[in-house]
Amino acid sequence: MVTPKAAVTATKPTNGQTPTVTNAQTATPPPVQNPKVEKLKVADELPPLEDRLHKIDVLIDQQRRYLKLAETKTKLEKFETAHNRDNSELILSDDEGHEFKTTNPDVIKEVTKLVFKIVTEKAQVLADQLKW
Repeated sequence: MVTPKAAVTATKPTNGQTPTVTNAQTATPPPVQNPKVEKLKVADELPPLEDRLHKIDVLIDQQRRYLKLAETKTKLEKFETAHNRDNSELILSDDEGHEFKTTNPDVIKEVTKLVFKIVTEKAQVLADQLKW
């Protein structure tokens, strides 16, 4: 703690008067806030434990989805379509057992590019959400 300093002023007596002494305090700077006190205030404002645990669960789920998308993106980057129709095949199937098959390299390349673009966009959205 800073203690104020006192300035002493003395006046010279004139015509038989007694000398006077006055004390004047100098201005003191405002008190410095202790950063430890600020940290304690922030800690007191934390959300309840259940809310924090829920946030952790949400972040873990987002991380899992992001890593899955990153793995898919890596596989798509390594994917090569041969110009020979016998080496590459694209098969799409639905829940009812309907299938679409093609060996056309141009169609396979375009579908791969589209899937890569969608995966990249979804990964970016998740990356933006992974903040805490």
